[in-house]
Amino acid sequence: MSLWRFYQWVAAYCAQDLRCLHDRYFNYRADVPQSVYRVGRWSVYETASYGLFWGDEDPLDPDSHRPPGELQASIPNVDAEPTPLSMRMRLMLNQRIGSLESDWSVEGSALDLAARIETISACYVSVGIERSVYTGGAHSNGLFESFNWNRTADAPLNLAELFKPGIDWQQPVATLYVQHLRSGDAGINPSILEEQSFLTAESLKSGIDKDTLVTEHGLKIVVGGLAPAYGMILPGVELKWAELQPWLASSAPCAGESPQTN
Repeated sequence: MSLWRFYQWVAAYCAQDLRCLHDRYFNYRADVPQSVYRVGRWSVYETASYGLFWGDEDPLDPDSHRPPGELQASIPNVDAEPTPLSMRMRLMLNQRIGSLESDWSVEGSALDLAARIETISACYVSVGIERSVYTGGAHSNGLFESFNWNRTADAPLNLAELFKPGIDWQQPVATLYVQHLRSGDAGINPSILEEQSFLTAESLKSGIDKDTLVTEHGLKIVVGGLAPAYGMILPGVELKWAELQPWLASSAPCAGESPQTN
């Protein structure tokens, strides 16, 4: 299916230009291993958008106060009919990505945005949205946020729904995350993290819901912006359901009938 899509696109884009066809084909061959991937039993492929932005300034003016802006964004789609991604979920995910693209034209000179599906289970779909934003200086800034969906309710998943009512669930989750990260479980030498004063449970807990993906096995936490090497996003650390059991609600992970599309 992906090669068929390529032929359909390139026929309109390149017309009869064989050099164009040649260049696009080899670019396609280079990108496909990353743009088509498996999530459980599902095949996921990406569609992309590109853009340039100069605002009100002359892009050829050497005294321009703002360099040309560049945008590259990829959006995941499941290669199946019917798809396990509901129409409502796809609409809300696209709205979120569109909002980040709009922010680019105001806040950044370059934005590379990649939304990748992490999990498609009977209960949940989770999507990680990773951004590399360049606004000037020596480094871009790596940012991450999660998009979690409750398939049973066909609605956004509020992580608080997974935990017992009335408890400060962010604190134990953030504490477990820091313990795993500093133990070397994520593949980062713990000595590198010693200088990262922001990596404490107390400083991370307020944003832990934004950084957390729901998986079949637990919660995967990804934190962006490892200083001073701006642009780096920390490897994800997965906390197993068993570790989180003391704080989880009885319905997490959710039980019951699987949606018809699974």
